[in-house]
Formats: sequence, C-alpha cells, structure tokens
Amino acid sequence: MVSWQLLEELVANDLLNIKEIELFKAVDHWAVKECEKQGLVAEGSVKRRILGELIIQKIHLPAMEQKEFADVVLDSDLLTLKEVKDMVKYFNSVLNTTVGFVESKRGSLLKRQVSRFKSVVFNNGWKHSSKCYDWIYLAVDTSIKLHAVRFFGSYNAEYVASLTITAMEEVIFDGNLRNYSSNVKEGELGEYHGFEIALKPPIALKASMKYLFKADIRGPSSWYGQGGQPIVNNSKVKFHFSSYKNATCVEEGQFAEFLFSLH
Repeated sequence: MVSWQLLEELVANDLLNIKEIELFKAVDHWAVKECEKQGLVAEGSVKRRILGELIIQKIHLPAMEQKEFADVVLDSDLLTLKEVKDMVKYFNSVLNTTVGFVESKRGSLLKRQVSRFKSVVFNNGWKHSSKCYDWIYLAVDTSIKLHAVRFFGSYNAEYVASLTITAMEEVIFDGNLRNYSSNVKEGELGEYHGFEIALKPPIALKASMKYLFKADIRGPSSWYGQGGQPIVNNSKVKFHFSSYKNATCVEEGQFAEFLFSLH
C-alpha cells in the first residue's frame, strides 16, 4: 500500500490521466485498508480523519458525472452534509456560491493561463460598487476555448460578481450574480488573492473576432494589475486587449487572467 505522502502527491496532480471517479475509489480503498491496519472501524468520519482535509479538498468532485457521485461518493460517507448538499445543488445548477472543490477535469495538458499585466498592486486600491462595471475587449488570432476568467480580490474577502461576454452585440455568455470567496491564486503573475468565474461548458473564441467582457463586481476594494500590455503572445496565440469606457483599461485594473486551451 502506498504511503500517505505519495497518495497526497497523486491527488494533487491535476495532470493525471485518470477518471476522477476511479481516483476517488482508490482514495477510499486506501482509507479502508488504513483503518483495517490501525484496527479502526472504516466509518466515513474515521476515513476522513485518516485521509486529512489536504487530500479531500484536492478531489475534483465536480468533474464526476452526477450518477457516479450518487453511486459511489455518497455511499463512502466521506463528505460532510453541507458538502453533499452543495454538490447536489451544483449538479442541478442551483448553487449560488462556489462549490469548494476543483471543477476542471484532470489531464488538461493544453489548459493555459494568460495575463496582460506585468505586476500586481498589493493594496486595496481598486474599488467596487453596484452599476460600476469593469470592461475589457479581447481578440485572438487563433481560435481557442475559454475555460474561466480570474479576477483580483483581497485577503479573505467575499464578493458578489457576474460576467457577461458579447460579440458583435450578441450575448454569448451571461452569468448570474454569485457569491465568491477570494483566496490565493497562482498563475503567470505569481501568487495573488482573487476568485475565478468558470465558463461551463467552455466558450469557443473565434480568431479575429472582438469580444467584450463585462464584470459586475460588488464587495470590498481589491488588489489590481498594472503594467498591462495591448498584445500578449502565449502558446502560439496572440491576445489583443483594448479598453472600453472607464475603470479597467489595458494598462491597469481587473481581469487578472484568462484560462484557455487550444481549440
């Protein structure tokens, strides 16, 4: 049986080419065997204590099929009642806050991050209020799939936010206002506090099409990016940024990073 340290390394590896439900079965099986080894009853709370929160929180539960979750995860009793309720709401698209688990599938070798900023201003200088939106234009020279957009936040802050994307005055994504918790993100900019709005399913951005991103962010003041560049090359894709209205512009403001894969 592998050690706890090796198990944690495997669960933390987002590039594993494995179905999430199979990885979960392996984790649960390891916990059962460890309980037997220690002479403990393999109950849900005991297995969770042995595994530890570090492993539990790195399982990509939203990447499973709803039937897989119901057939396997529920019977394991590894989750808290709140986590079960949140996952049920997530699968039925009625959850109005973040789910608390990584949503992407493993093995996404082509998923990238791109930012136009050279640095982050680590103070609460960017203010948010109702009807004061952040905007940015984005165009690419090669078609991509957009998986998520990251925004700057501040330390342990809570935000209410939504994202709308239009092209040629046609709305192609219109997300509802939801609650988001600002936590540590790691990307091209290094580590910063922020939150992420996922696009499900990912949206195809066509080459040479100009897209307008509008963010409605409500909450405490946040950090922000500076030293923005109008053209950024990443993974053989050229990203063109341009300003719209006020507040966020090419040089500074919101829209920390865009998560994408080659189309």
